[in-house]
Amino acid sequence: MIRSYIVLAGIIGRAENQAMVKELKIKFVPLTKINFSDYKHIALVDTQPGLANNSFPRRLRPAIVIDHHPIKKINCANFVDIRPDYGACATILTEYLLNSEIKLPARICTALSYGISSETQELGREASPEDIKAYLNLFPKSALKTLSRIKNPALSNQYYLELDKALHNAFVYRNIMGTKLGKVSQPDIVSQIADMLLKKERITWSVCIGRFEDKLIISVRTQNKKAQAGRLLKRVLAVHKGSAGGHGMIAGGQIDCSNLSYDDYKILEDQIIKKFFKVLGFNENIQVKPFLSTVASTLD
Repeated sequence: MIRSYIVLAGIIGRAENQAMVKELKIKFVPLTKINFSDYKHIALVDTQPGLANNSFPRRLRPAIVIDHHPIKKINCANFVDIRPDYGACATILTEYLLNSEIKLPARICTALSYGISSETQELGREASPEDIKAYLNLFPKSALKTLSRIKNPALSNQYYLELDKALHNAFVYRNIMGTKLGKVSQPDIVSQIADMLLKKERITWSVCIGRFEDKLIISVRTQNKKAQAGRLLKRVLAVHKGSAGGHGMIAGGQIDCSNLSYDDYKILEDQIIKKFFKVLGFNENIQVKPFLSTVASTLD
């Protein structure tokens, strides 16, 4: 047996992920307590060296990189397995485990099946045949009641406050819906809201912006399987020296706004939304409509 540690940087914000950690009794070691030079082998999973969402020191070289995001650098580790055509990184790990013919505990199956279903929205978003096959292998071996509690967690008061803010700030234009959250309690709420906005009827693009600590966080979602949302968001943020990445239908990015005043921050939000519409092919004179007033008019 090889002793290993799961190292965590930042916070676990999404309620489902918090529930998974609690239900499956997953233990983490804070990044602040790790001296990387003490470890001979380090693996990066669902990320790559040098990405903005990665706290791994740039001066070091990991032993293993396993990811499903677009390749940043092929020779970034001693062993690299990056499969951008997979919908979930958990699928890659599942294939390794199944091919090793190790008897998988229910806890492991539950975690991996949740990872696949969460990343692909129940196999409905960017799910490859490999994702489906892996999920079907894992699901019968999972603890189903535990899996249900993970997928349907209790939600905090803060979640509803930020949901309220998202709806009151939401706007629509043709097939696009977006919102600006201002300061948020945790960064994952930005992608959660972007996912929610995309569920509205006749909406094929969504964008959500929020500020967490000194970062402006942007999430983009689309129903268009060929949209290359990651590339689109990189174009949107390029002029502001922001970082972005993603897949065909989902993308996320961030901009350092630590030196911006409140007024400058609000201007930056508007500039990003304006550029987002421009990259999608709309002119600069578009008039967005407040979402709630649009809904109210249909109920009169």
